[in-house]
Amino acid sequence: MTILLIAATYVFTPIVVPGSSIQVAFGLNDSEQTMVTTADGVSGVYRRGTFTPLPPSDAGLATGFGINNDGVITGTITLADGSDQGFILSGSTYTTFSRPGFIYTAPRAIDNAGMVTGFSFNAVPTVGSRGFLYDPATGTFTDVTPSGSTFTLVQGSNVAGQVTGNSQGRGVTRYGFVWQGGSFTTFRVGDLRTNVRGINDAGLMTGFNLTLSANAAGFIGTPSTGFDRIAAPDADEFGTSCEGINNLRQVVCVYVDAAGVGRAFIASLPEVALARLLDDVTGVGPGKSFEAKVMDAQTDYAGADIASTCADLNDLLKEVKAQTGKKVSAAVAGFMSTNTTAIQSAIGCR
Repeated sequence: MTILLIAATYVFTPIVVPGSSIQVAFGLNDSEQTMVTTADGVSGVYRRGTFTPLPPSDAGLATGFGINNDGVITGTITLADGSDQGFILSGSTYTTFSRPGFIYTAPRAIDNAGMVTGFSFNAVPTVGSRGFLYDPATGTFTDVTPSGSTFTLVQGSNVAGQVTGNSQGRGVTRYGFVWQGGSFTTFRVGDLRTNVRGINDAGLMTGFNLTLSANAAGFIGTPSTGFDRIAAPDADEFGTSCEGINNLRQVVCVYVDAAGVGRAFIASLPEVALARLLDDVTGVGPGKSFEAKVMDAQTDYAGADIASTCADLNDLLKEVKAQTGKKVSAAVAGFMSTNTTAIQSAIGCR
């Protein structure tokens, strides 16, 4: 099955870790926590302008890839011999695991029931890798690998037991799949090499496809309804890769800009971005003035009054600027202003 991409309106909120560029960003939960690893190798949890590094592991270097709504994290620990174990981090406690028969165990996500998805391999990940679903309660691995595959990567899962990933066989173009109860449904997006990463509880998927020249375009949607295209406007020739999705239809994506700097963003529908902005301004500034302006913007946007929405957001920006250094710190003001202008850009304010 092949599905075409369509354009849609999304707000791109940048992920910024001061003093470093972004190497990877994965695993977005409903609180908008996402796992980020910086270019200098520091892995941690990012949320709305705050980056918290993972606690150190005695076993080796820990890199986080997935986080569920309880804040439980999964990822890999690289050991002294270069092999990788999987880990589950709850609070400050690491629990490690390895898939029998494989040198490298690479978890990619953990769902809200605590089930871990990932892939395992022995030499290089693109040769002979096999997907898995791991139940930490029983220590059981379930193989999730399509027949004839020479490369399989599994990443997403949801409450319905649907697992997403991508696979490739000899002479077969890379395709995405959904696995459920032992059965596979395969598809390609835009008739291109398709990499499916996350799936939320409503069955919406995210990932990216690749042209023959490795130019990537992110996507969000389903095989039955079609897919929206997600692409950073300032990405270099290799494009945008989306790696995680939550139940608010937000996706986290990464790219490299034209200057060679690694970047990441969270893409949201405008109404979701406005709701997040309201969370940001609640209790900040003079009285409830900031909140009132964002709520006005929500009302006007819901009524399809874009001009008034833009005016509401302009009023917010003016007041944030006036209160910077008084009722609002420069750091908080900068974060709110960045998110406000991102919404304005997405909905077409002039």
